[in-house]
Amino acid sequence: MRVAAPTVLLLVATAAGAASWQRETIEYLDGQKIAVYVTEDDIAATPEWRPEQGPPPLTLARLIEIIRASSAADPRLADARIREIKLQPVSHHEKQHRWYYLVKLQSADGHSHYKAVLMNGKLVQAIGEPLPIK
Repeated sequence: MRVAAPTVLLLVATAAGAASWQRETIEYLDGQKIAVYVTEDDIAATPEWRPEQGPPPLTLARLIEIIRASSAADPRLADARIREIKLQPVSHHEKQHRWYYLVKLQSADGHSHYKAVLMNGKLVQAIGEPLPIK
């Protein structure tokens, strides 16, 4: 019984922290596989949006400001240009009406970079993954 008690405590502590674990969502943008990482807490903190009820809470103008500010802080992206913006529902949260923007940037050297921005303006990690070779 002594072994079971620590195991139960570990399981309870793990379940309590589950909301802050990162969820991986796979998206495709311009033929590229993108992994977006977001926590349940971040999803819950973003406002709902129903397209039929009006414009999104995060405007394109504000999105571009956020992308430019984050790019300016990264020397690889200082001269990057926005090449594509995709408005996407958060996977497994469609019924909660949670959305985000997926943005493709292209640097002067031709490399693509990706950013994901929740409707509350928070940047979350987005990584382009190479497709497997067949």
